Amino acid sequence: MGDLALSMGMDKSFAKTDLIKGVEFAKRTSDSLIKAATMNNLGNYHAILFHKSRLNDELLNVYSDALNHCDNNSNEMKLTILMNMARISLNTDTLKLNSNIIDIFDHANSIISDLPDEYYKAWILISFYKMVHKLSHQTEFTNVYFNTNIELLINAKEIALQLKNAKLLSYCYGYLGQYYEKKKSFNNRIQLTRQAIFHAQNYPEILYLWQWQLGRLYQQLHDSDQAYKAFQNGIDTVSSIRHQFFHGFRLEQDLFNQKVRPVYLGLAETKLQNALRKEGNEKQTAIIDTLATIEN
Repeated sequence: MGDLALSMGMDKSFAKTDLIKGVEFAKRTSDSLIKAATMNNLGNYHAILFHKSRLNDELLNVYSDALNHCDNNSNEMKLTILMNMARISLNTDTLKLNSNIIDIFDHANSIISDLPDEYYKAWILISFYKMVHKLSHQTEFTNVYFNTNIELLINAKEIALQLKNAKLLSYCYGYLGQYYEKKKSFNNRIQLTRQAIFHAQNYPEILYLWQWQLGRLYQQLHDSDQAYKAFQNGIDTVSSIRHQFFHGFRLEQDLFNQKVRPVYLGLAETKLQNALRKEGNEKQTAIIDTLATIEN
């Protein structure tokens, strides 16, 4: 109940009381998985209170305790806990956790390699790619992991192809396009992003991400017409699912500013570039249209 309360954005004191009761109950059982799960949920509670400007040792200790309760048959729970620990490490402003997060990724990789080639393994590989990609933006360990990070996606894509799972394939192709975007490789990134869009047609919650990515790629190629089309497609997709970004508050973050607003800004930037090439009243009208896009 406590974990459900957190996901629904309910009062934190209610969630804490219920989670502590769960931990006390788990201590009286012999089921190590229950103990690990309840400690992990308590860690999730502390994560909401975690202030990223300081290192919260208590939080990491809670997750470490949860990890210690996992037995050899609890690989999925271990990976869930390790992912939570990695998220907290990535959300801190200090570099104190850099060596710690490398240990987390190494531990996770050793578990992932033993998993069967099924949906869960592909999803975990993709999830860890996303974390390593974020790590590459934040720390001095960019070259250590980012250059080998593509292996996570290639392995995930192979599994997705075996499963013929369109959603997994969309993520794989999309993030492969993202990888080559960062590597500034023009040969692959647009083709991969278009493949991601193709496989995401029934999944608007990820479709707009690749439409946005395609817009960015065309911007980098100074192709404003194609960039405009891609950004506009992204906004059309977002409009159909906009309400989904405001359901639940697992972490107190402005999801709209992180996930949606950049699509509007991309379109606005493209419109502005086009507007500045016009003359007279046509230019003024185009600039007003650009401002309206930003205000939306």
